[in-house]
Amino acid sequence: MTMDYICSVCGFEYTLKRLGSNICKKCRKNISNKKYIEGYNGKYMVSNLGRVKSMYDTIGRLKSVRLKSNGYAITELWLNGKSSMVHVHRLVAKAFIDNPDNKPQVNHKNSNRADNCVLNLEWAHSQKIIYTQ
Repeated sequence: MTMDYICSVCGFEYTLKRLGSNICKKCRKNISNKKYIEGYNGKYMVSNLGRVKSMYDTIGRLKSVRLKSNGYAITELWLNGKSSMVHVHRLVAKAFIDNPDNKPQVNHKNSNRADNCVLNLEWAHSQKIIYTQ
């Protein structure tokens, strides 16, 4: 699985060939940016590349993500002893993309529902969503 990215530090465009590489090939800076997920008391973080980390210990561990039959990536988050399955693209959009018009849905610009990089996401009304099978 390859994905095109633009380094947020130097603007260099390149293709990621494996999901674990988050160092820019030109400026050698870490291109991953992480934020705490709202409503989970600092227990989870989401990155601009679509990775979710559990912060129950000092290191933080990547959460497993699985694809639903419709192609969307989901992960399980726990709060007060109750679990919930959440869509990764919504976590990324809520953390990194402003939504001043209060649009209800998140659109994948390249129609690849598994590509949850912030550069591929945008808030949209349901009429704007591109559905491809």
